[in-house]
Formats: sequence, structure tokens, C-alpha cells
Amino acid sequence: MPGPLAVVATGSIRAAAKHLGLGQPALSRSLRDLEQELGIPLLERRAGEEIAQHRGDVRGGITVFLSSLSHLALLPYARPSFTRRYPRVVISVAEGPYPMVA
Repeated sequence: MPGPLAVVATGSIRAAAKHLGLGQPALSRSLRDLEQELGIPLLERRAGEEIAQHRGDVRGGITVFLSSLSHLALLPYARPSFTRRYPRVVISVAEGPYPMVA
């Protein structure tokens, strides 16, 4: 789940895509697919603005599954920003090879 974490850390989908080495349309499509799969909106998008924020007060826990060192390298940058923004969310991190975390 590096896409959503990168968006939170950078404050925009465009900046997150650049940081991850992806095109903005590809990251946007990936985020929309994840929202559809989960059945909830993860981000609030505003036309003409480069902001993406979670909708509402967030509580609970999430587990972030990471499949490579590059994803693990992003976490120290994204986690503090996410935790400041969503102090009521507990983040657990699991790492493993791709087929196991997909």
C-alpha cells in the first residue's frame, strides 16, 4: 500500500506519483481500484487542487503489507505524517515476498 501512504506523506497524488516513479494517472487508477475493492473512499479529491485527504475522522487499525526494500524505505517518511494526521489509527507493518503479501 505504498500509494496511499505516499499520498498522505506528500499531500498530493501528483507528488506521490513522482516520488514513487509512477505516472499520476496510473497512481490515481490504482487508488480508485483499491477504494472499489475495499468499498470505501480512502481519499477526498478536489478538482483543480493537488490535495488528497482522508474523509472524516479515522479510527482503528491498518496493516501495511510491504513486498520490497523500496517500500520499506518509504515507510519512515510516510508514517510520521500519517500518524500526526490520524493519531487514532494504529499501523502494523508486515513484510514478505510478493505472492504472500498480495
